[in-house]
Amino acid sequence: MDKKTIDKIAWWIPIKNIRKKFREKMYNTHIIPDYVISYNNKAKEVAKKTNINLVQIETINRCNNDCQFCPVSVGNDKRKYHKMTDELFLKIINNLQNMNYSDSISLFCNNEPFLDNRIVDFFKITKEKLPNAFHYIMTNGLVVTLEQFKESYKYLDMFLIDNYNNNGELNKNTKIIYDFCIENPQYKDKTVILMRRKDEILTSRAGNSPNRQSSLKKVNYLCAIPYYQFIIRPDGKISLCCNDAWGEMTLGDLNKNEIEQIWNSNRYNSIRKKLLKSRNNIKLCEYCDFVDWSIMFSGDSLTNLKKQDNNILK
Repeated sequence: MDKKTIDKIAWWIPIKNIRKKFREKMYNTHIIPDYVISYNNKAKEVAKKTNINLVQIETINRCNNDCQFCPVSVGNDKRKYHKMTDELFLKIINNLQNMNYSDSISLFCNNEPFLDNRIVDFFKITKEKLPNAFHYIMTNGLVVTLEQFKESYKYLDMFLIDNYNNNGELNKNTKIIYDFCIENPQYKDKTVILMRRKDEILTSRAGNSPNRQSSLKKVNYLCAIPYYQFIIRPDGKISLCCNDAWGEMTLGDLNKNEIEQIWNSNRYNSIRKKLLKSRNNIKLCEYCDFVDWSIMFSGDSLTNLKKQDNNILK
């Protein structure tokens, strides 16, 4: 319904205040702004490719921070504990190698990757098997030692620390890494340290963000994330996307099938088509307001993140 049609209907309402309220409500719920239309058109364009360009492998499904916005922070996580077996990890990496995968890959999703004491070894294996991919990690930095940072740096194209601190201070281990990078500037090339707060108000994360429960809303943005993102949980199950923090939807199981079999499955394709029509078609996505603005802009992830105002290693 467009503005002209709404105005025609409103004309028949005799009471001015009611007519005004009717217009306002109809404008807000039925007229899609041009910038939303522009994004939706881009999402439809992206959806024509259906190629994986981001793989996230969660090797352990736990976090050690208590951020108020996160569904998997300490005290909010509902998931059963899982830690990926070495055998499953190698199977996944070999599978990606056989696919000649060369886009972005990260060994984390909704977790703190350095809670897995094998993570640096896994970085090395992944880099050796997938030399042409873009390798990155995001961590809260609380348990990362300087030695782990230096060893990880060899195998990663981006090492990002989200320094969550409501007082604007560097956490202990992050301060050590920051000072090291200042003294050894060559390490600044691939390192990003973002100053963050634990009480940030962010997106609703599929309606599950703890500090957004009183402000959930539906949005008119279409979602093309399942057309390019592949999220692997520690038990080998495939989540809908990175916002499905609790793994409420499962689109496949890498213990039973290969990546391409799952990616091209009827279930996956059905979910994609439904989301590209409306988020209301998937219950989990109904109140998700996450919008992947990266599809609208050019440039690599490292360059864009380095430009952020809260990056203290520019």
